Amino acid sequence: MVRCEHSDILVPAHAEIVLECEIKPGLTEIEGPFAEFHNYYASEPGPKPRLDLKAISIRKDAIYRHLKCNAVY
Repeated sequence: MVRCEHSDILVPAHAEIVLECEIKPGLTEIEGPFAEFHNYYASEPGPKPRLDLKAISIRKDAIYRHLKCNAVY
């Protein structure tokens, strides 16, 4: 375990990616809608808690899994 750069929180030393964010109570932003990979919208726009990104830590050769859609419409 290692300490984060901007807080005393401990995270696994071999974590692929660590995002350090601050969430302030009551502070929101309108977010959405977001399209899902199979061509529908998951939610209506609405107020969601705002995250202020403080740091991104990435280990060497980190694995980042993502979806890629090759659908033909």
